[in-house]
Amino acid sequence: MDAQMFRSAGRNNLLCGLFVAMTCGAVTAASGDQETGTRTAGAQREQRGVLAEVQNLLRAGVQVGLALGAGDFVEMDVVGPPRTTRQPGGQIAPEEAVQSFSQRWGHLFTLTQSDGVFNVISPRARLCAAGLNRVITRQTTVGSPLEVLFAFARTFDESLQRLPPPGIVHGGPGGNPREADGSFTQLVTVNVEEGRLQLALEQLVRNSPGLGWFAAERCDASGACLCQLGLISATGVLRTSYDAAAGIPRQSPDRGARGRVR
Repeated sequence: MDAQMFRSAGRNNLLCGLFVAMTCGAVTAASGDQETGTRTAGAQREQRGVLAEVQNLLRAGVQVGLALGAGDFVEMDVVGPPRTTRQPGGQIAPEEAVQSFSQRWGHLFTLTQSDGVFNVISPRARLCAAGLNRVITRQTTVGSPLEVLFAFARTFDESLQRLPPPGIVHGGPGGNPREADGSFTQLVTVNVEEGRLQLALEQLVRNSPGLGWFAAERCDASGACLCQLGLISATGVLRTSYDAAAGIPRQSPDRGARGRVR
């Protein structure tokens, strides 16, 4: 089977912000500092919330996936055992990082290991569960992780099939975007067999050092919901408007369950 070849125009492709946002699915990369709102006066406070702790897993070398429900939000935190933190000049072992995360979050999320990928799945993410279980076709794709994600999404979303491969728009003043760029724009080759979308996402992060996948349910004021796909690095989050549940009949969650996935 011929591989799909996606080659961005290097750093120049990162500058086509408005065009990308209008035609390629509103792709945005934001720093982890901005995500959790913890950067003040040039000093970085300790990051908190489920997203920050997933990024800690990535720093420890754990391949990870995260699915949030409509009632979940990235800053949500728990009262529980203390987190394992890295000592100055030290590195947390992957097994220790997973154990610490599991002790804190195991009662709120379904935690599974899938061939080396640690998946953190909200039982409240019913729409995303349907999207992640959908079948995508066998394919081999060469490009950036974002381009591979785009190739997955356009197999089930007709609105993407005539669009060119996406670029990245950087948002927010926090953090160091150059550090995140390398993770999101590295060149990878991903070969997936026909099967569930979640398995394809897991294969993508296995082939993309330093990245995890995420899916998040988002609802607007009218109650219309989607399952937003994206990528996570240790320092940033890349969001797209690719909907894992595109074309799947759906029911809106209860209005009281809408969350703040940002």
